[in-house]
Amino acid sequence: MAECLRLQASEKGLLCPVFEKVLENLPRLAAADLRGLCKICDCSMEQLKDVLKALRGLDPKPGMAFDGANTLEREPDLLVSRGETGWKVELNRSTLPTVLVDEEGAKALSRDKIAREYIGDRVGTARWLRRAVEHRNQTALAVAAEIVRRQTAFLNNGPAHIAPMTLAAVAKEIGVHESTVSRITTGMMMVTPQGTFNLKRFFSTALQNDDSEESASAAAVRHRIQTLVAGEDPKLARRTVAKYREMLKIPSSFQRRRAAKLAMS
Repeated sequence: MAECLRLQASEKGLLCPVFEKVLENLPRLAAADLRGLCKICDCSMEQLKDVLKALRGLDPKPGMAFDGANTLEREPDLLVSRGETGWKVELNRSTLPTVLVDEEGAKALSRDKIAREYIGDRVGTARWLRRAVEHRNQTALAVAAEIVRRQTAFLNNGPAHIAPMTLAAVAKEIGVHESTVSRITTGMMMVTPQGTFNLKRFFSTALQNDDSEESASAAAVRHRIQTLVAGEDPKLARRTVAKYREMLKIPSSFQRRRAAKLAMS
């Protein structure tokens, strides 16, 4: 990285003794040891800040500009809205696979004795595929409807109110195998008034409260802890914070302070 930044700085005419020293001591910069850098570079804090400002204008990973891969945003598979009698869910037909069978065309071709057996076999396969796709769509709708029925509190109030729910419970309610629910919900997206979510997001075990018989889902607890961590609530146990902070990819307080310090320099 130092060599990469040095080449860019050289092209822009930014290289100077202080800049060179900073590039030779990037670990200290990463640790936000600005006073230590001033001592090593034999410069004032103002001089160092000028160099860091120029450094932030360089690209640490210029090769990424040649990455032609694009992240495509896909449309949701299911749409949730509030109806006259409560929440309802429907399939997003624009994203669903469709199998069309030209029955009239098949009949016309079947008049040819030579082609009749082949056409009959192909049409039979197409009909089977059409039934399979429709069955898959109806199963997905049944699973989504059951999720919506169980997650009314989430739809009304947000992620902190996701109720405990398991694959087995949903499978039993709609009369299919648990593996079917798991397969259907993998990668399937549902848009709700609270945002767009992967169906897997709603499946979460219950965490029992020691002080009462009430329980909350692990997903709801993670969301609440994420909110608490953002507010740096000191009442929360450090081990619990660390566990869920890592799960949610939230930097530690030291990392956040270091990033803020560098941003201000």
